Amino acid sequence: DVPPSLPDGDGLRLSGAPLDRARRILVVVPGALTRLEVFAPLTEALPSGTALVELAFPGMDGRPLDRPLRVRATARRLARRLNASPATRIDLVGISAGSAVCFELRGRLSCPDVTLAAIAAPAPFPYVAFASIWMTTDIWRAWRAHRGAPWPLIWFELFQVLLFGRVEKRPPLPLDDHGRRVGPTVTPTPRLLAYHGAGVALWRPSVRAMRAQTPIRFFHGSQDTVSPSGAMARFARRVRNADVTWYRDRGHLAHVLNPDLYADIRRFWLY
Repeated sequence: DVPPSLPDGDGLRLSGAPLDRARRILVVVPGALTRLEVFAPLTEALPSGTALVELAFPGMDGRPLDRPLRVRATARRLARRLNASPATRIDLVGISAGSAVCFELRGRLSCPDVTLAAIAAPAPFPYVAFASIWMTTDIWRAWRAHRGAPWPLIWFELFQVLLFGRVEKRPPLPLDDHGRRVGPTVTPTPRLLAYHGAGVALWRPSVRAMRAQTPIRFFHGSQDTVSPSGAMARFARRVRNADVTWYRDRGHLAHVLNPDLYADIRRFWLY
């Protein structure tokens, strides 16, 4: 097996079975401002013969902040690498913007057995673009409530909106394994936000991706402020072979508050 390494020129970190000898491939693509470690519940102790393909976002996990994320271009590069493998099963898992990359990828794979688990997937344009506008109002409200506060505190306020949605009263933040309140792992710069978000804000699914028969399940918070539940439900009805698992009273980061979501994905793999 190949040990984990730094991302290559395509932003890929490869480990497990070599791609040219893999029987199965697990592809994980995070969302904006998200490190690859978020997939640990799925990527630890993979079966023999499985190749793990992890796509790091620009500026994350050792990948330089050299260019913005482009959804379709990223999917094309990934497809070229994956289609050269003899694997007979490929499982795709994406979070937010990463789900858009995986959605485009599903229509470009020659493998006969492909699944897609899409966590907090973006609804197609214009919903994420509108959400970006609304996010600026969330930042403005946080500035008004905490005048003179440093940017990390403002971002922490926005992080809670991403966790719970725009609710009147937020529940207490849960504690992590070390007894600390759950919080953002990255405090972004404007450049990082732009490089991660611009491409997905304008994303429209390609005809090729919409025609794919790949089994897909969306894992979505009912209070998502980035990809509203109504828009996601309408999108899911348009997609072939799709279903949705909803997480009540959760925002865009349902996977942070609901670790059982990963167990739900493993059950989906047994379709």
